[in-house]
Amino acid sequence: MDQLIREYIPSDNVEVCKQRAKINKNLLRSMKQKKFGDLEIQLESLRSNVVPIDEVTYVSMVFGYLILPRHDVSSAESVVERMCTVDFIHPSLKNLLTGFIKSLKTLEKFDAVPNHTALLKASLPFLEIATEIRKLRILAFRVTMDQKVKSGEVVLPETKNEDDDDEYDLPRVDDEHAV
Repeated sequence: MDQLIREYIPSDNVEVCKQRAKINKNLLRSMKQKKFGDLEIQLESLRSNVVPIDEVTYVSMVFGYLILPRHDVSSAESVVERMCTVDFIHPSLKNLLTGFIKSLKTLEKFDAVPNHTALLKASLPFLEIATEIRKLRILAFRVTMDQKVKSGEVVLPETKNEDDDDEYDLPRVDDEHAV
């Protein structure tokens, strides 16, 4: 099934997920430790699309821009707008973040934007929701592909067995001609 994920959703294969997990971990660490220089560099590298962005990374980016002192709500709003153009993001997450940004814009008019600590606390439920939505998206893909494989609509790509040395014509230990 991992082969199908690599083929149909290359942005969710194991290697890319590991890179993204490392980036998200570094983003959160920079936010917690108030390392704004590191945070700015990481956010800009994400904007350049070096690694495909998923739900969790979008949420991390939104809160990263909200926490940066040099950026205001409009920077986070541009990330949410960009996220809303992506097809695989669940509509409820789009609506949730859009509503949150609208609330922050209203608070910004009255100079009542939450501080760093409050934004960090607010980011946790958003990250949990995004993580669960991502898990459900991958699970739905796996179930759909499993059904298609069973019905014969999709054929699993063949994998070469590591023990298969036919390519090199090497004798096997159980081969009667082996020396």
